[in-house]
Amino acid sequence: MTTNSTLAEHLLRQAIRKNVSEKLGSFGREIGEFTDGMSDQDKKAAKLMILEMTREACKDFCDKMEQRVANGK
Repeated sequence: MTTNSTLAEHLLRQAIRKNVSEKLGSFGREIGEFTDGMSDQDKKAAKLMILEMTREACKDFCDKMEQRVANGK
């Protein structure tokens, strides 16, 4: 049986994933504009590159936020 704290953490995790997905989803739709007019092969390479850049930007953001929290801000 699941404890209340575990259930609360699970629900919070799902809510955060949904929120982040919604916010990044609009950016994901814009990727099509960046790759308009490219060949299918170039589109795939560009999309993968953009996704990697997005992953790095998210990590940078999280690192900065962790530092802020650690500093009491």
